[in-house]
Amino acid sequence: MTLAEHESGRNDAIRALKENQLHRLLVDARQIDAKMSVFDDFEFTKEHQSTSLTSVRIAVVHRPEESKRFKFIEDVSANRGGSMKTFTDPEEAIDWLTAK
Repeated sequence: MTLAEHESGRNDAIRALKENQLHRLLVDARQIDAKMSVFDDFEFTKEHQSTSLTSVRIAVVHRPEESKRFKFIEDVSANRGGSMKTFTDPEEAIDWLTAK
């Protein structure tokens, strides 16, 4: 996926969240082949702040070999007031996402 495809997916998710009045999002990125640089990851995640996603709890499931990349993304989100956490275990992601 390119940066443009990520942005399109984010816009679709925002639309669905608003239409259904939801505040939690599970993203399964285990089969995504991201064609993005570290700068792209930074910019994409930083832009969450200018959308309604800062008020959304986001759990992202990724492949273990991408842990370093997703830890960076999680840190960028946290530094901008986002509530995003990354996981390699889908059950842990769901538990975190549904915890009170």
